[in-house]
Amino acid sequence: MPDPAIQEGSDDEKLHDVYQLLEAAKKYEVARAVEFAKRQCVASIAACPVRLYLAALHNGWEDAMKEAAWRSVYEVSDKYVPEMATVPATIYRRLLVYRQKCRQIINARRDISKLSAPNEKDASDDSYWGKDSWLGGPGESEARFWLNIHRFVQEEAVAGRQLNLQPDVVFPISIRAPSDNTGYEVVTTTPKHSRGRGDFLSSRVYSYQVPVPTPNPWIANRQTAIDIAKALAKVEL
Repeated sequence: MPDPAIQEGSDDEKLHDVYQLLEAAKKYEVARAVEFAKRQCVASIAACPVRLYLAALHNGWEDAMKEAAWRSVYEVSDKYVPEMATVPATIYRRLLVYRQKCRQIINARRDISKLSAPNEKDASDDSYWGKDSWLGGPGESEARFWLNIHRFVQEEAVAGRQLNLQPDVVFPISIRAPSDNTGYEVVTTTPKHSRGRGDFLSSRVYSYQVPVPTPNPWIANRQTAIDIAKALAKVEL
């Protein structure tokens, strides 16, 4: 028998339908339907990590709960979700404290002027809960960077391997290793010639390019990113 079809729609609509299926499957003890509903819920974990964290705890899904927790660290702003009404406040607070610890590690170690866009405010006060980005500014692109680092950290932990950050595997090309990051500056000069008793300037003007090293701030902060990853690995939920 094929799995039931879930109607297309927003993540909120899909979760609403899957929750109804899950409750019915649990009521009538249909194990296959329960497993199917769980898979459908977990499929929304990247888009709705806070909702999935609360749902996973409510249903005893330990693996999904842990993944949803570290993914929720990189939500750039907070909002009310329906699952908050179904669990004790202490459960949600546990997640907020975990997120705050991870976010404070990142904010305390990163160099705002180099690892984030210029003129952004330090949003570390929003690391617990806030409608504004805890990274300062929009923050989505930097949040994705740290999420990928944290994903690698968690995957290594689940596999039982010692954390060993390999730049070629984990970091984007711009931060992997020093490269030829040279720019060029155009220099204009008028040559001087000697003739008889005095010098004179030629009527010709020459322009040529002079290589000028351009520092890459991501490369300069590679060690900072490694230190943050190691610190994130030690945070317990």
